[in-house]
Amino acid sequence: ARRGETFTEMATVFTNPAGEERFLLTSGAPIRDEDQAIKGAVVVFQDVTQLYQLQREANDQRKFAEAIIDSTPFGLAVFAPTDDFRCLRHNVPFLRLVGANWRTHGNINEVPLADLFDAESAARTRAVFEQVRATGEPFFLAEYPAVLPPDTAPRWYEWSLTPLHDSVGALSGLMVAAVEITEQVRAREAKEREAARLQAVLNVLPTGVAIADADGRIMEMNPAFLRLWGASAPKSANIAEYAAYQAWKPDGHPLSPEEWAMSITLRTGEAVLDQELEILTFDGVRKRVLNSAAPIRDFTSGMIIGGTVAIRDITGLKQLEKRTQASLDALLRMTQQAVLSAEDLADVAHGIAQVTREVLGCQRVGVVAVDVATGQQKGLAVVGLTTTEEAHWWELQKAAGRFGEGADPELLARFVNGEPLVIDMTQAPNADQPNEFGITQALFIPLMLDNTLLGVLSLDYAGMQHVFTEQEFALARGVADLAALVMERERLQRAHAESQARAYSLQVTNTRMNTFLGIASHELRTPITSVKTSVQMTERGLRKVTPDTYTTFVQQTPRLLNLLSVADREIDKLNRFIGDLLDVTHIQSGTIEITPAPTNLGEIVREVARTQEMQWPQRIIRLDAPLDPVPVLGDADRLGQVVTNLLTNALKYAPAERPIDVRLRVGDDLARVEIVDQGPGLTSEQRGELFQAFGRIEAIAPLNSSSVGLGLGLFICKTIIEMMGGSIGVESERGHGATFWFDLPLLHA
Repeated sequence: ARRGETFTEMATVFTNPAGEERFLLTSGAPIRDEDQAIKGAVVVFQDVTQLYQLQREANDQRKFAEAIIDSTPFGLAVFAPTDDFRCLRHNVPFLRLVGANWRTHGNINEVPLADLFDAESAARTRAVFEQVRATGEPFFLAEYPAVLPPDTAPRWYEWSLTPLHDSVGALSGLMVAAVEITEQVRAREAKEREAARLQAVLNVLPTGVAIADADGRIMEMNPAFLRLWGASAPKSANIAEYAAYQAWKPDGHPLSPEEWAMSITLRTGEAVLDQELEILTFDGVRKRVLNSAAPIRDFTSGMIIGGTVAIRDITGLKQLEKRTQASLDALLRMTQQAVLSAEDLADVAHGIAQVTREVLGCQRVGVVAVDVATGQQKGLAVVGLTTTEEAHWWELQKAAGRFGEGADPELLARFVNGEPLVIDMTQAPNADQPNEFGITQALFIPLMLDNTLLGVLSLDYAGMQHVFTEQEFALARGVADLAALVMERERLQRAHAESQARAYSLQVTNTRMNTFLGIASHELRTPITSVKTSVQMTERGLRKVTPDTYTTFVQQTPRLLNLLSVADREIDKLNRFIGDLLDVTHIQSGTIEITPAPTNLGEIVREVARTQEMQWPQRIIRLDAPLDPVPVLGDADRLGQVVTNLLTNALKYAPAERPIDVRLRVGDDLARVEIVDQGPGLTSEQRGELFQAFGRIEAIAPLNSSSVGLGLGLFICKTIIEMMGGSIGVESERGHGATFWFDLPLLHA
């Protein structure tokens, strides 16, 4: 001011006598006289300490807020509430949201909203901005895709748009807050894909599968489950509601809700395998099933969070096993009748027709003989007709002429060459022929012997429509072969003297019976092999599931594939029955093959024990055998057959909780194998019957198998061991288990 200058609001800081720091704004101007000479000055001091402090605090708060914005891991940006919505402030994470477009500007501050996004995204985003500016209400968007360059992985954000107001309430900006949720979206999508894959696997599984929570509430059922139980099967809300599912245990007692495999596994945390039940479906059909369950645990805590159940329909397998057993029993009865019966040919033919009807379940069976020399037909037997119908049948047989008169030449030629024929009486040209017995479809089997037609076996299902199966063809051919043999015996009896003819007939028939058993066993093996192949193809189909899906599925249903193995093993049992029949045939004909060679008996015993441990994982098999070689002269495959038979018998007849001991003892000249069980034991009378063909102890039932067996295994074992120069036996008392053993001479160097 003394220099003649005027100044305004010059900031000054000083400390007053009280020690306080004060902030002043100083303004001044010179005072001049008439000659413009400076006479003095006017100075005004304004104390702005409080205002300065407020500004400094505001600056600190702004810097603090900017630091927060810059350091936060999610995107933040402030836009002007103008029509172009220019970006006023942003942090680095926000740049990932807008992608590559901002790079054309160098810095997105002051860049309009439309220039930050592609046209589609900009239009969608602008609509949201205008909505918030107009309403003053915040906006939230759960999933928003980031704008990224082409060929880059998509990224997702969860973002909100919030209006900002100044101190007087006027809209001063719009703040965007964006949190990247790409990993969450990918995890959710991955979970959805896994769930879809799991659902696809469940949908194609032939085994019924249901999944429940920890309280037993059924959450999911696959189509196979609904097909097995019926479409109206309910999703029970808890274990108590399992009462709607009706089932019976093998002993006939009803299954309570708490006894279902799912209930047990949720209660104990243990898997329940192969619960064999008879059920009544919601469609009113009774079925036999194998039911298994396993817990589902939380991966972190290990707590049970649910369970999965797998149920497989074994009705067909059970029927096949029973039917096969019934067929074999019936064929054996027919064999005995044909060989030992003193009845005439008509009586034997009637018995064969009756058993054929029982085995095949058909309505009517007829047997007609054809004279080899003249071709004249002669009725032998018929079953399944009413009294009136049977009388009419015999009248027709008496009036019948030569076989084949009036028949189609082509069909007749095929038939006399041994080809079975199915005649459909509902189709042309047969539909116009007389049909006194109301036949729909009938099967005619030629009775052939040495390429010569001896007669005809016919069977039908009355008025019911029926498709004849390969198994029916096989059994019918077997019966026809047997009937032909019986006719041959009758012809021989007429051609020779009584005593000579009978001896010769018995010899021929015995030979034919052994041949027949071999043929019948082969024919029965064919349908069994078909079932086995189907099971194996199903298992291979399951294993084609992708590794991730398969692992997840197996973790949730840890023993599901074991059900297929159980079915496979059941088929193997039937196959072994037929193998036993073939062995008996070879034994009786003296053609069983034994190929002796230097063999390590110890390795055979160990291998069989290992195999059975895998097939019976729940059983304890204690092996006591030297590791050094135990040389014997024997057939390794046949020795394995013997050890397997003895060990599986022990596993079937001994209580499941009791161990089985397998021992190999080496003496000076002999090696002894012992299989020791803690089963029911045997009386002296029972011990004497064990090693006979078809010898079964009816009073002792297997504890761990539903298979009854044919009673051939020990007879075959005895034959094999004795053919190798050894001996076999059993030591047992009733109630004290049994020790089955065999000895073989050691092979010395």
